[in-house]
Amino acid sequence: MAANRPWSHSTVDGYAKLLARHGRTRELRELATGPKRSTAARSHVTALEDLGRAEEAEAYLRGLIAADTYPSHYENALMELLIRLGRFDDAVQAVEHTFDDLYSGNLLQAAMPCWPNKASTAWPCPSP
Repeated sequence: MAANRPWSHSTVDGYAKLLARHGRTRELRELATGPKRSTAARSHVTALEDLGRAEEAEAYLRGLIAADTYPSHYENALMELLIRLGRFDDAVQAVEHTFDDLYSGNLLQAAMPCWPNKASTAWPCPSP
């Protein structure tokens, strides 16, 4: 993708998924750490998780959260990753600071279907 061209969210998302499907993790990492990171982050995390590199995916998300002014998008992705890994307590702990936020990033509702029924596979709770 040309660096200076404007790309729509769906184009970047589709490109990130294509890179992940074809195992092009180096290119996906470049996309997920560049200016289009907010769109490519989920595909990058999923690709790392599929390769058995969940710890790297968690560290990547935590880095984005620490560096972003409005990290709720990444916090939600981190919560979902930790739930898929069966780390329910860690998932809630990672986002519980958002539960009282009335304006942006409140993840309480997203966490509730997965807690305390840890065996839930109903949407939106990712199955462990």
